[in-house]
Amino acid sequence: MLKNFGIKVKQLRMDKGMTREEFCEDESELSVRQLARIELGDSLPNLKKAIFIAKRLNIMLSILTDGETLELPKEYLKLKHYIIKIPTYSDSERLATKENYFDLIYEEYYDNLPEVEKLVIDTLQATHDSLVTENFNFGAGILGDYFEQLKRKVRFDENDLVLINLYLTYLDLEGFNGEFSDEYFYDGLFESFKNQFQDFTIDELIILNQVLITMYALVLKNKSLTKMEEILKMIDHIMERTKDFSRLPIQKILEWKYQLCIEENESRAKDSYNKALLFAQMTDDKYLEEQLIVEWNKDTKK
Repeated sequence: MLKNFGIKVKQLRMDKGMTREEFCEDESELSVRQLARIELGDSLPNLKKAIFIAKRLNIMLSILTDGETLELPKEYLKLKHYIIKIPTYSDSERLATKENYFDLIYEEYYDNLPEVEKLVIDTLQATHDSLVTENFNFGAGILGDYFEQLKRKVRFDENDLVLINLYLTYLDLEGFNGEFSDEYFYDGLFESFKNQFQDFTIDELIILNQVLITMYALVLKNKSLTKMEEILKMIDHIMERTKDFSRLPIQKILEWKYQLCIEENESRAKDSYNKALLFAQMTDDKYLEEQLIVEWNKDTKK
């Protein structure tokens, strides 16, 4: 599959007299390291990077691929979609299902994935493991390798958003004084999301929703009040636009915690609690219903 892709790229690049550094420009789309691995045949690019490579070489993509497709297997995409979309609520059965899906991806699909797609799976796994264990050692290597490239991005795509969620998980677990605690980058994230909001695809918005929930939890934890209402408003817009309400209970939990802890308005908090509870009852999710009741009673000390 595309066994000569890297060889062709290297030859055509050298024919044009370009170094890898010149070819990759500012590395926002393709890093020198990634190009080297592609040219050596150690990895394949995803479609976006392949298009970038063809554009830099000023040729049709089909010349590099010999007409072969760069589309990902449908069954793999279904597994990935579930991992991204479905919250676990710390439920052992949901956690086990998600872990089984990771195992299936690694066993059946991982070796043939483009490098960028492998990074997405590794990042999702690292985020999952970090949250389950409350230990960020699982994600430190990924941020060490890719954080600087992420910070150079002008527009965030689906893969970038997955990395950003790992970064926010790092801040949640390690605080704002660690190795990757870039205050300038963090402070500019929400403004970037606002600027790009209308251009995000549905798939990107679904991931952005999780990113915003993680960001909101951070803001609430650190009582940075200025962004709270804006973040909640954007989450509402995303749910309306995508018709994906799978994380509505999490949003309502964060809303009621804000009303209780910051606004000291138990009536409005109760309204958010009731909406989350209604969602659990309408979806016949007994586990979620029980957890919501426990969390509400804990927060209201009942």
